[in-house]
Amino acid sequence: NSGEIGMGALWGGVAIAFHPVVGMWHLLASVGTFGILKLRGKIDAESSHEQSVQPKVRQGRRRLYWGIAFVLGLVGFLPAAYLLVHVSPEIAYQGTRIQVYRRLAHHLNPLVFPATAYWCYGGLLVAFVLLLRFVPRSRPWRICAVYVGWCVVFALAGIIVGCFPRWFPGTSLDRLSPRLLKFYPFRMADLLLPWFVVLGVWELLSGWLGDQRRAAAQLLLSAILVCGIGVWQVLHPFRSSSMTASEENDWLEACEWVRKETLGNALFLTTRKGWAFKWYAERAEYFSHKDAPQDAAGLIAWEERQRLLWELFAEKFSRDDLEIFREKTETDFVLIGRGTPCDLPPAHANGSFAIYDLRNLNEPVARDQ
Repeated sequence: NSGEIGMGALWGGVAIAFHPVVGMWHLLASVGTFGILKLRGKIDAESSHEQSVQPKVRQGRRRLYWGIAFVLGLVGFLPAAYLLVHVSPEIAYQGTRIQVYRRLAHHLNPLVFPATAYWCYGGLLVAFVLLLRFVPRSRPWRICAVYVGWCVVFALAGIIVGCFPRWFPGTSLDRLSPRLLKFYPFRMADLLLPWFVVLGVWELLSGWLGDQRRAAAQLLLSAILVCGIGVWQVLHPFRSSSMTASEENDWLEACEWVRKETLGNALFLTTRKGWAFKWYAERAEYFSHKDAPQDAAGLIAWEERQRLLWELFAEKFSRDDLEIFREKTETDFVLIGRGTPCDLPPAHANGSFAIYDLRNLNEPVARDQ
């Protein structure tokens, strides 16, 4: 009815504003879904019973609802679009390559996805096709099926585009590939294909069980799910970092020392194994692998900082290299693992981590202006 369509448009616009990239795929899938169903006569040509219960919404009102979604989506889309157009094409391309092939390759580059991911999602895709054949085709099911189908099409297109550098190296298609992959073509299928398979299996079981057994089956499956999650949490306690319990305690102690014993404007280089340093220590980091910029110029600077760290500290933290690092970056402290070789005496250490003060090294040499 009109209220449901209005709320759908409202929340769709909010979703686009919240995450413009994923929202863009949602919008394309929604338009494609209703376009296909419209062409096949599945939207307006409902059964006489449905038409008597839910009167058809006027075309003008539907356009109004789509307009609401469009206006709300612009709130998030315009700032994101600004990041794409306010830099030179070459800078934008360099930043895109860093994002797609280095920083977020595990999300964006299908050539580095593990084989297990292809097997798992290939199985889900087969299940998806089978469910389309055997699940009773109610109107909500048709809409969901077409919507998820579009998401699968986007993901398959992303895989093809991701192979361009291997198939057409050095060509315009090679350069086009990262520019398209940066828009996360796999994100919707990642989430919705498993969801749709689970929903379809339940619909299939519900049809076999009948109305009387359905409620009992829901309670049984819910109990199994809750108990299973509880047992899993006991056997595999959730950790918000990759550290062991003792390492995490030492990390928090080191961050507490930093917060209490260093100046508020101190700059730190921290171990890649670190976790939420800015939150717990309330100090700035010279480089953070996880906290990468979103704009092209920022990504290029991020990559240059990472390259400097590789050049200087690939094997150990020697005094000479630390002096060079201090001169180039004006970093004040280094927080690394206790077992990492370093020529300086620690200013503070615990069982897992050590903090080194670079301020006592030679002052930076004045640079030519």
